[in-house]
Amino acid sequence: MKVTLNVTDDAGLRAAVKDMIKGQVLSIVREELLEIFRDELGRKVKGMDTYAFNRMMKEAMMDAGHKIYEKEMAGKSMRSDILTPIVEVKVNQAIAAKDWDKLVDDMANLKIQKLLKR
Repeated sequence: MKVTLNVTDDAGLRAAVKDMIKGQVLSIVREELLEIFRDELGRKVKGMDTYAFNRMMKEAMMDAGHKIYEKEMAGKSMRSDILTPIVEVKVNQAIAAKDWDKLVDDMANLKIQKLLKR
């Protein structure tokens, strides 16, 4: 392979190298953030019993539902006795559809694999 480089067109080369470096740094940061999130979630789940975990998930879903509702229904009013059962049904359906044992096992396997790699 023959490469020729014109030093007079330095700005284009600098921009290309800068873009390549930026892409690599972002890739590494993304991977590290995912590891941090997985580790933190693993610690949270590991220390919880089933009831506390289910309660935490239900509360998170309720909070998300309320935020979506507030954003979509800004300035409008709806009684909470109408909204709460609807959200609870959706949350219960979402929680029931998950195989929590498998998710916890998968997370534990990931943690073990990470520890073995170190």
